[in-house]
Order: sequence, then structure tokens, then C-alpha cells
Amino acid sequence: MATSQTKSKTLEGKRMPLMGAKSKLCAPFMALALLAGATSATADCQGMVLHAHRGEENLPENSLAAVRAALTGNWDGVEIDVQQLRDRQWVIQHDPVLGRTTSVERRLVSDIDSAVWREIKLKDRKGKITAEPAPFLNEMLRAVSDVDYKVVNAEIKQLFKNCDAGQ
Repeated sequence: MATSQTKSKTLEGKRMPLMGAKSKLCAPFMALALLAGATSATADCQGMVLHAHRGEENLPENSLAAVRAALTGNWDGVEIDVQQLRDRQWVIQHDPVLGRTTSVERRLVSDIDSAVWREIKLKDRKGKITAEPAPFLNEMLRAVSDVDYKVVNAEIKQLFKNCDAGQ
């Protein structure tokens, strides 16, 4: 009869339990945890850069504060999402339909104008509305213009009405 004895091995001077047969499903999560602990210096020497996805994780996503914190912190850069309003102004917003991260619900970004956008407040990562305004792209670029040697990776998330991607 096999015993359920816990084995361990040394990883950088720390003793860590090895996974038993019942906990093999944890392997992907453990790998992600190890990757999340990687430093910029380690990634850099391997030819990689680390970007904060939609800004610093403890601040409202795609907010000026989150982008600024990511660029002044230990990240190599930040990834943001941009969309165009009805009046052609560019804003920082991931979702095409507002609500998950904003005080305005169930409206397309492309259907509103700058006046409405200025009234929108962002939600924190738990869904609570904050005082943080929804940012325009030009405001964000001005807010981080003094940060050198960092990357702003802007992903354009633009919907086009009556467009069939299969054509």
C-alpha cells in the first residue's frame, strides 16, 4: 500500500512540496505563479519585456492612474486598449459595450460622444464606481510624456457597423 508522504525539493534555496497524483491539476497555476514572480531583469536577459496589462493591477483598468503607475514602476511598458467615439475622439477603453469597467451601462463606445465620455467614471477591479474619470488617449499620453524608456502598446479595439469580417 502506498503512503501519501509529501516529497519536497529545493528551488533557489526554498523547500517546496512536490505535487502528488491528486494535485496535478494545480500544475498550470503553479507555472503561472512562478512566471508572475519573474523580474524584469530576468525577462530582459531572455529577450522578453513585461507589460502591465491595462495598467497596474490594483487600480481601475485602463485608467490614467493605472497606466502611470505601471510606467513608473517595475514594468517595461503597459498595454492599453483604444477606441474611437462617435465624434472621432480616441479614448482608452477595452470593452466595446460599456458597463463592466464604467459607470455607464449597455452603451457602445462608438455611439457616444466626448461630452458623455467626460461624465463617465471608472469602476475598480471589484466593480465599485470610483472618482477616476474615463480617460481620453491624448490625456493619457500627456500624463506619461515625462516617462522615458518605457513602451505604451496600444491595441485598437474598433467596431465597424455593417462589416462582415469574412468578406
